[in-house]
Amino acid sequence: MTPRQSKGPTGFTLVELLVVIAIIGVLVALLLPAVQTAREAARRTQCSNKLKQLSLAIINYQDTALVFPPQGLPTHGTPNNWGWGPMIMPYIELQALYTSLNVNSGMPPGANLGTLPHAQTQFSGGKLLQQRVDAFMCPSDGNVVLNQFYANPRGSSDSANRYSKNNYLCNQQVIATAVGGFNKLPPPRCTRIAEITDGTSNVLLLGERALRVFPLERRSTAGVVWGMPTNNSDAATCFHPNHPINTSDPSNDFQANAYTQYASQARVPSNCNTHLASSNHPGGAMFALCDGSVRFISQNIATNPLAYSNGGSGCTSTGDMTVTGTGFVYQNIYWMNDGNDVGEF
Repeated sequence: MTPRQSKGPTGFTLVELLVVIAIIGVLVALLLPAVQTAREAARRTQCSNKLKQLSLAIINYQDTALVFPPQGLPTHGTPNNWGWGPMIMPYIELQALYTSLNVNSGMPPGANLGTLPHAQTQFSGGKLLQQRVDAFMCPSDGNVVLNQFYANPRGSSDSANRYSKNNYLCNQQVIATAVGGFNKLPPPRCTRIAEITDGTSNVLLLGERALRVFPLERRSTAGVVWGMPTNNSDAATCFHPNHPINTSDPSNDFQANAYTQYASQARVPSNCNTHLASSNHPGGAMFALCDGSVRFISQNIATNPLAYSNGGSGCTSTGDMTVTGTGFVYQNIYWMNDGNDVGEF
C-alpha cells in the first residue's frame, strides 16, 4: 500500500508576487501615456468643433448684417464695452442668454445702459456675467470658469469682480473696432467680407488662448466672454501674432498686460505680450479661418522676429503691415489684405 504524500503550499511565493506586481507596473507605465494621448486627442477634437461652431456663427452674423461683428460696443475702447461674443450668441443656440443680456438696450441696472455691467450684476436670481458658457471654453483648459486677469475694478484680487473666461479670441484685423477702425477707410464701420482680399481661406478669424496662472513660465491670460472690462487690455477679446504661439506671458497675478511684478521677464518693448495665442494642446493651438475651417497650427510656424517691436508697441495688428512678407507665415495669415503668399501652415 502506497503511503499518501502530503501536498505542499499552493500559493505564490513572495518573489513571484513581486514579479507580477513589477509586470503590472510596467504595463501601466506603458499604457498611461497612450490613455492620456487619446484623451487629449478627444479634447482637441471637441475644441475644434467649438471653434467651428463659433466661426460659422460669425459667418452667419456676417450674412445677416453684411459686416463682421464689432470687437466692441458701443465703441472699441469705451469703458466696459460689450465684445463680439454676445453679438453671435443668437447664432449658437444661445438666444435666451443673449436676450437676458439685453445688450446695448437697457441692461440692469439702468446706469449700465449700453455698456458691460459689473461682474456681480444679478439677473433672475444669479450672477449673469459669472455663469459658465461652454461654447467659449476649450475642454483642455480645465474647469476654471472665472478669469482673474480682467477684473472690474482692474487688478482686483476679489473673485466677485471676475467675469466668465473665454478661450477663443478674435483677429483684430477682421473683427475690428466699429468706430475709427484699424486701417479701415473710410471709418466708421465694421469689416466687410469684400475687404478680405487675401481670401477667406488664408486669413485667421479666431485663435486660442489658455488660462494659466502657474507655472509662471507658462502663464497665459485667456479672455472674457462678454467684452472688455474698464481700464483693462483689449486682449480680453482679441489676439495678435506679435509673439510666437505658446510664448509665456509675464502679466501679474490679477492684471493682464501689467509687468510690475515680473518686469525682469518682460520683453522690450513689453506692450501687448498678453495678446499672444496659446493653448494646452501640445505643440501649438487651434485656429479658425474666415471661411469657417479650423486648423491646428504649430507653435513653430514661421514668424517675423521683429513683429513684437513693430512701431515700438509690439501690437502687430494696429501697426503697419511691414511685419508681413515672404516667409512670415504667421503674420501673413493674420493680415487680411497684405497680398503676401501665405505658404504652408
